[in-house]
Amino acid sequence: MGKSGKADWSRTLGSAAALFTSYFLLADWGLRWATVRGAGSPVFPAAGVALAGLLLGGRRLWPAVFAGRLVEFLVDGRALPFWAQATIAMGNALAAVVGAWILERVRIRLALTRLRDVLALIGAGLVSSAVGATIGSVALASVVAHAFAWAPVLWLNWWAGNVAGVLVVAPLVLSWTRSEPIGRSLRWWLQLLLSTVTAGSVAWLIFGPHVPRLPLAWAIFPALMWGALAGGVRGATTAMLPVAAAAVWGTTAGYGAFATLADHFQLVLLQQFVAVAAMTTLVLAVVVDEWRRGEVLRENEERLRLASRAGRTGVWTWNLTTGRTFWTTEACELYGHRGGCMVDYERWIESVHPDDRELARKTVNEAIEQARSGGSGPHSYKDEYRVIHADGTVVWLESSGAIEYKGDELVMLGVVRDITERKLAEAALHESEAHVRRVLDNLFAFVGVMALDGTLLQCNRAPLEAANISAADVLGKRFWDCYWWSGLPEAQARLHDAMARARRGEVVRFDVTARMAGDSLICVDFQLAPLRDDEGHVTHLIPSGMDITARKRAENERERLLKSERAARADAERASRLKDEFLSTVSHELRTPLTAILGWSQVLRRWANGKDQDLHRGFMAIDRNARALTQLIEDLLDMGRINSGKAHLDMRAVDLHDVVALVLSSVAPSAAAKQIQLESQSRPFSGRVRGDPNRLQQVVSNLVTNAVKFTPSGGKVQVTLDRVDGDAEITVTDTGQGIKPEFMPYVFERFRQADSSTTREHGGLGLGLAIVKNLVELHGGTVGVTSAGEGMGATFAVRLPISDARTSGAEEVCDVQDLGGIAVCPVDDSRRRTG
Repeated sequence: MGKSGKADWSRTLGSAAALFTSYFLLADWGLRWATVRGAGSPVFPAAGVALAGLLLGGRRLWPAVFAGRLVEFLVDGRALPFWAQATIAMGNALAAVVGAWILERVRIRLALTRLRDVLALIGAGLVSSAVGATIGSVALASVVAHAFAWAPVLWLNWWAGNVAGVLVVAPLVLSWTRSEPIGRSLRWWLQLLLSTVTAGSVAWLIFGPHVPRLPLAWAIFPALMWGALAGGVRGATTAMLPVAAAAVWGTTAGYGAFATLADHFQLVLLQQFVAVAAMTTLVLAVVVDEWRRGEVLRENEERLRLASRAGRTGVWTWNLTTGRTFWTTEACELYGHRGGCMVDYERWIESVHPDDRELARKTVNEAIEQARSGGSGPHSYKDEYRVIHADGTVVWLESSGAIEYKGDELVMLGVVRDITERKLAEAALHESEAHVRRVLDNLFAFVGVMALDGTLLQCNRAPLEAANISAADVLGKRFWDCYWWSGLPEAQARLHDAMARARRGEVVRFDVTARMAGDSLICVDFQLAPLRDDEGHVTHLIPSGMDITARKRAENERERLLKSERAARADAERASRLKDEFLSTVSHELRTPLTAILGWSQVLRRWANGKDQDLHRGFMAIDRNARALTQLIEDLLDMGRINSGKAHLDMRAVDLHDVVALVLSSVAPSAAAKQIQLESQSRPFSGRVRGDPNRLQQVVSNLVTNAVKFTPSGGKVQVTLDRVDGDAEITVTDTGQGIKPEFMPYVFERFRQADSSTTREHGGLGLGLAIVKNLVELHGGTVGVTSAGEGMGATFAVRLPISDARTSGAEEVCDVQDLGGIAVCPVDDSRRRTG
């Protein structure tokens, strides 16, 4: 015997033992009210346990009922022959078997959820109770003298007790063991408890000693109705139990309305009352339960209808035996039959798209054949096809369902759903995937998919064509064993290391050498990235790479050029530095003889004054040109100091009004000589800055002198001092020859002049504006120039930060001295002298 057989026998023996025990105990308790030799009783709840036990465990448990009744006889020592005892026991067992057989034939639901179930239980209880009462009465009449005279009364007592036991106990056992799960809300349990307690209390009052013997048995029905309405069948059967117990106890004790009747009718009529109360309460409970389930069913059907309409889903059935079909409104609409619904197979197949019709027909026919040849179990099927509506609209439908036998009839139940949007999305996805595939195939880069063990699963076409190999040559192989890395152990080692890191979740990127067609080698910018699932686990690796050989060559060439450029720049800077050193040395050496020339020219000019006018003019020319040469030398020395970082600034608070005024006063004679109009405009409190007053005077002097030099006779030079955005701004505007646009970027460079020819009209080294720019920047300011073009004049603007300091005893605005007209005799420490 297998394990399953042993388990079945174990369950059967356990059920039989439970039925034997419960039947024995209830039979022993009920036979206390037996009337003839302890055999027949108007109170016999064991009949209900016997019927419920056979319904739950099967009719094969009848020996447990027989044994329980026979053992009860033997234990109590009834004064009956053994054959009579065995006959009565067999009659009780047969009664339970007959009742169970009847209920199985009508296919009762053991949970008693339908009215037909309750009515069938009542009918089966009446019939089975009569079987047991008849066999028992005949057996007793056969052994007891003059018992046939009492046989009708004995039969009635016996039958009433069995009926009451069946109607009170059997529904209680069945409803609590085969109904829906026990778990309920606290409110339901509270109502069940209150209704049961109320029913028991009312029964105790009616059948107890505190109320006169009045016909008040009807008063129990409101309490029983509460139990039926609140708890359904479970509530009704639970409330009925204390009522039956209280009624039997009170009537036996001589209380209640039934105690006033003759002794042999008291319990009979009481049990009839109990049976009627049980039947009434059960019928009410099941009717209420059906009504509630109907309401829930209607609500669910409405929800299903709304869900079907919202989800574009329909339901249909087809009885293959009778040919009857049923289609919901939603199903009809999905097939394009708004005015009416399809009723047969042919109309359905005509609605299917011609391209899908044969496959749809084949799918349904195969499912039907499998159901007909495969037994009684359900056979499912599923298909997708297109249907054409009357207006020409094509809709994709998914049809699924099951085919099974319902009795002798083969029935197909199906659900149809609109999947047009899904199909369109799938088509778009397929097109997108194809587009991505085409893009990847035409992309001159490597893109692929690898398993975690390094097996190459997919790759695009470009690297295959570049290496002149096919997909079959690489797919399914370990990535490092593919052609691209053959004979390159260093590349293979780096790939091994990269895969180990990528499996841990890292993104690895490096340059690696790869082999292409003709054994040529290229440099690849390679990346290996992990591909994760929704939970973050690495499932695949994504290798990608791009040929950067040309870029590497370009980078190498650029590096070579950069090195060459840096070397050339260093040479240029060294040459410039040597040039500056040379100019500084030459300028320094020129100052010694030039000092002697200036000194002696002044002495000779004073000596010749008034003696010889030609000689005096000659000395004046010598003095003037010596001074110009001195200024050139000073410019060279200034530029050398600035470039070497040795320029010294004596920083203090300076009022730019005074600086501008002194410069204008010194330049005024030369401007007047050329008949140039010299103007000045300033804004109060806008010119106090921190700087070197002599250097700032040099800046303004250079700008104004240049303006006068390059402005023709009759022109105009305007100097403006203003405050702009928190800075002091000095602008020098002239109506001179202007600046060419192509020369604008070089205005402030050293040794750069717009006219650099040897025949130029204006002399100079081209250092003045370069010195201006450097001095302004040393003061933290900026200088700029604008010009409308050649012959349109120019404007130079110097912006310096305004000082926040106020005049104090420790720092005052310096007195800027006018240097114009002062004869200066420079002194040099050189030992060279002129006699």
